[in-house]
Amino acid sequence: MILEGIVTTSNPKGQPHAAPMGPDVDETMHTFRLRPFQTSHTFAHLMARPQGVLHVVDDVELLAQAAIGRFDPQRWRIVRATGFDGWLLTDACRWYAFEVVSVDLHGPRAEMQCRVVDRGTFREFFGLNRAMHAVVEAAILATRLHCMVHSDVVDQLERLRPLVEKTGGAREHRAFALIEQFVRAETEKDAGCEPVNHGQGESAEGDGIPHVYDKTEPGTATVRPTLPESVVAAATSEVANSVPSGRKRPALDSEPRHTP
Repeated sequence: MILEGIVTTSNPKGQPHAAPMGPDVDETMHTFRLRPFQTSHTFAHLMARPQGVLHVVDDVELLAQAAIGRFDPQRWRIVRATGFDGWLLTDACRWYAFEVVSVDLHGPRAEMQCRVVDRGTFREFFGLNRAMHAVVEAAILATRLHCMVHSDVVDQLERLRPLVEKTGGAREHRAFALIEQFVRAETEKDAGCEPVNHGQGESAEGDGIPHVYDKTEPGTATVRPTLPESVVAAATSEVANSVPSGRKRPALDSEPRHTP
């Protein structure tokens, strides 16, 4: 089963990074599988430091912000964990600290087998709501702009909007509006228009919109020896050779595109 959540990792400076991810899990949650694209920041971070935290959330505004690169550690309630290397989103419902135990790099998405080393609960899950699910679907669409026709994304957002209008609260309305503004701005940029300033917070690059190219190549990441030596050797070789010299490759996953 795919469980939609938010994964936190540490960037090379030791600062928190958050991205929406859908790991393949079972009901025991002792182990799970992450499948980040090899162009993503989360992939690079976990190759360099194979620990992270998976969060189960019911605040779709957090999910929407993470999906379009608006993660701000100073505005999110995030704290460094004690007892393990990781960052905790205190607005989450549950969290699962994990370590990567094996990596398979034979496809665009890495296959990372993860073992849960600690877990905890901050509060009860609020419950199911159609508007929340609509925002989750909208956030996923926003992360697929690089591989979908933008007009198709806009059409799908139009079909999702009534669910938010009829069943959502203030938080769901804000989250959906944020995604719509992001998609509109990206569509305007793609059409050669000057992006409209929608009054949202700025990305690290200063334009308010995450960029579609990674600023640092994951191939420069080093792999900690906590992974099996055979995995380390294969991963380092495959990642380093996956992009021709002098070329940037497009970001292909559901992560913020600015440099963390």
